[in-house]
Amino acid sequence: MCSDQEAPTSDFRTAVHETIRREELFPPGSNVVVGLSGGPDSMALCAVLLELADELGIRVEAAHLDHDLRDDSSACADFAEHQAEKWNIPFHRERIN
Repeated sequence: MCSDQEAPTSDFRTAVHETIRREELFPPGSNVVVGLSGGPDSMALCAVLLELADELGIRVEAAHLDHDLRDDSSACADFAEHQAEKWNIPFHRERIN
């Protein structure tokens, strides 16, 4: 269930940006850790936050917790880690069972 999907739309980017500004979610200088499952939602959110990082003054990192509940769980963790490497962001990975 990992996703190699297209980049998020500009409407999504705008909605994320407006929400962050309106709710004052991340003060400049914040480290923002995105839970990166490898699915389309977390991949899109991370991609948008990376696009907005300079403008918002934030640093984006990714984290993945492999609960080892599915046969392909380690493949999803690998996929998320590979994407974080492509984005050149820190990646934190844990596995529990």
